[in-house]
Amino acid sequence: FPDRFPADHFTYENWVWAFTMLFSRAIRLRSLQQGEALALVPYADLINHSPFSQAYIDARQSGDWLFKTGEEEVVLFADRGYRRMEQIYISYGQKSNAELLLLYGFAVEKNPFNSVDVTVSINALTSSFIEEFNDDSLEVD
Repeated sequence: FPDRFPADHFTYENWVWAFTMLFSRAIRLRSLQQGEALALVPYADLINHSPFSQAYIDARQSGDWLFKTGEEEVVLFADRGYRRMEQIYISYGQKSNAELLLLYGFAVEKNPFNSVDVTVSINALTSSFIEEFNDDSLEVD
């Protein structure tokens, strides 16, 4: 489909930009009628993160408790009462500073979920290892 997707517009650089915009701003809506989905919600990406916040953004059916309209809306569920002009924070999840930096471009000074991933691997049994232990019953990988 080169007429619909010209190569000069669909470059790797444009793909990286679009991917970054989506995954640094997308909101996971867990309560949609048709199941969980990612959505770009206008202005929602302007709400700052706090690892201590219990506030969150999700979808719900619109209408009151008795008369639902069948339509859905996106709502900010506050974790407490807020004063006028007080900043509201939401939690982006229990993420380490490495995850926050990679996904959103910032880190939190006193992050209770900060961690360091350590990967440990074990080498296959080599003939020099088996010779060191003088154990001929071990198989060499």
